[in-house]
Amino acid sequence: MAETELPNERVKDLSEDQLTVVRAEVDKYMTEGDLRRFNALNIKRLVEIGSFRGRRHIASLPVRGQRSKTNARTRKGRSKGAIAGKKIAKKVRPRVAPIRRPRPRPPDHPTGLRAMGSIPRPPPPHAAARSKQGLAQCPA
Repeated sequence: MAETELPNERVKDLSEDQLTVVRAEVDKYMTEGDLRRFNALNIKRLVEIGSFRGRRHIASLPVRGQRSKTNARTRKGRSKGAIAGKKIAKKVRPRVAPIRRPRPRPPDHPTGLRAMGSIPRPPPPHAAARSKQGLAQCPA
């Protein structure tokens, strides 16, 4: 660009002839999309031939000899964790108790039908023996 001998001005202040000279000078270089395509094809070539650099690209590791034991976070991504295999605590969901239906109770159970008074309770066996002996009036 130094060989063009253009004045050091803003683009909006340049004339059409000067803009043409600048465009012609910039067209000599590979820019934007062409440059990206060129780099992508070079990386693809390295991967296809299976070179060391190509394998480093596949593994997302530093390619140019930098250390990777530490300080390669840009290429490797976020840290997996300080301790290998450490379990991460999960959120504990509250346990919902299952719905329990009351099971049928036998009639002589304290909360059964006899307790409610709908079935009369038979006298205890020892009371019958006492009445036969005439000892029903004796206090127990």
